[in-house]
Amino acid sequence: VILLSGSGAHDRNEELFGHRPFLVIADHLTRQGFAVLRYDDRGAGISEGDGTRATSHDLSIDGEGALNYLLSRDEIDPQTIGLIGHSEGGLIAPMIADRRDEVSFLVLLAGPGLPGDQVLLSQSQAILKSQNLPETLIETTLETNKRIYQLIIEHESEEFLVEEIYQVMREVGVTDEQIAQQLTSIMLPWFQFFIRYDPGDVLSNITVPVLALNGSRDLQIIAEENIPAIARHLQEAGNEQFTVRIYPGLNHLFQPARTGMVEEYGTIATTIDPQVLNDISDWIREIISSQS
Repeated sequence: VILLSGSGAHDRNEELFGHRPFLVIADHLTRQGFAVLRYDDRGAGISEGDGTRATSHDLSIDGEGALNYLLSRDEIDPQTIGLIGHSEGGLIAPMIADRRDEVSFLVLLAGPGLPGDQVLLSQSQAILKSQNLPETLIETTLETNKRIYQLIIEHESEEFLVEEIYQVMREVGVTDEQIAQQLTSIMLPWFQFFIRYDPGDVLSNITVPVLALNGSRDLQIIAEENIPAIARHLQEAGNEQFTVRIYPGLNHLFQPARTGMVEEYGTIATTIDPQVLNDISDWIREIISSQS
């Protein structure tokens, strides 16, 4: 299996908030007899390149390079290579599988099933509500974000977008200095690609076995919205070998959580709930047995 990390430049362990989830996954799977390839993202660790300008599509090309490497190894069975993607990695994995017949299964960990603009709107709403902010503020923020995302979807001119986004934000009282700071992120190629991208376009082509997992307290990829969307797209593909599951009480990292807030990640001792690890390895073993 190849491990594909979430958004941001991560090392091969996907280290964040004092946790190394990919190290834990790799350790578990290798103890179960599976070969695991994990790598530093573009521009992270000892990998070269500039990750700040890379889109999800660019990163999928990097993942395809990892697949090519595994296919060059004599000790690897080319008929049983799968991808495990977490968060954005769960968006990238289907991209690769859509292009490459050598991918024999996918495990999507908190991967999106909805278009990028909808994912971010739902994420914002969940996080703002968890902070107990006034409903009027939440509604204003969501409406403002929705208008900005729609501009990005409909227009590609950078000059036009900057001018229009300034106008939208000024209308709700954001200062020019604050707008300039937010535009640094909004105008990144990664952000604009994500807003415009609908993972359903490739999920509806995926016929290899898929395991899609999420936690009920995930505030970044809302399980109750994205898991049904993934299932729906796979059904459209005629895929008869997919399994979806939502774990009660687990967050975006599949930790047992109280709130699901990002700030809580580093305070939780568990890196990944052991049940999730066992479910992944059991499912892969079952899929490989059915394919042999």
